[in-house]
Amino acid sequence: MLTRPTFLPIFTLTGGFGLSACSTKLDVSWEAQGCENVDFNDLPESELEVSLEDGALVARRTAVFMPSDAVFDPGTSVTGTDLRIDEAWLDGEAGDTCFVPTVRVENVESGDWTVIWYLQDGTAFDNAKLTVD
Repeated sequence: MLTRPTFLPIFTLTGGFGLSACSTKLDVSWEAQGCENVDFNDLPESELEVSLEDGALVARRTAVFMPSDAVFDPGTSVTGTDLRIDEAWLDGEAGDTCFVPTVRVENVESGDWTVIWYLQDGTAFDNAKLTVD
């Protein structure tokens, strides 16, 4: 018996832009805010946090130390309900500070989402699952 292969669309999204997939338009944006209440004598470990905020899937990596003038500029792609984030920074030269880089995806479909965050060197940092109703 012959079966047809199933192909899932792969979309590459860049900050501030959206992409139409059938009737759903995913809007992806990102930012990096400064950390709050960081004790530089006892640095926190970085963690991946994934949540649903105002209907948007939000993924953030806590406690990322980069030059204070570095710019968070990730690559993102969506395949079905899988979100891949490739962390990237435009180089800075000022002294290090603590950032919380965040990726926000609007108009996500219902389902079980998997978020995989990759470091700038291509190493998988962490992954998380989130159910969107």
